[in-house]
Amino acid sequence: MSGFQIILTDKDFSKLKEIKCFHSDNEYKKLEEEIEHAKVVPEFEISKDVVTMNNQITLLILGKNEKINVTIVYPCDADFFQHKISVLSTLGMSLLGLKVNDVIDWSSPTGETKKLKILGVQSQSAIKNVVH
Repeated sequence: MSGFQIILTDKDFSKLKEIKCFHSDNEYKKLEEEIEHAKVVPEFEISKDVVTMNNQITLLILGKNEKINVTIVYPCDADFFQHKISVLSTLGMSLLGLKVNDVIDWSSPTGETKKLKILGVQSQSAIKNVVH
């Protein structure tokens, strides 16, 4: 578990519970551990600075002063080239439910530990308004 009590919308919580039906126990087990102790709130009550599904997250890799943008999506929507990461990935699980200014230690698939700070969270509707 990340060490934070994560916050999930009731809609995200329900959909994440359904994912188990389509993925192996090993893929889902870590996610289940993360959401087991989550604070679940109605979607309209969640703060705009909380990382939820389909939000674009701006991260700072501390020590490298490098910014990256990622979007946490359901596994079927993951796309490496569009920076859409699956909620079942270690990064997706680590970020889900955290808030702007939270800092986490994340172990990359290469085994390197990176310290990441959440700089911003932008909803999909806000992104669409900027693009159009």
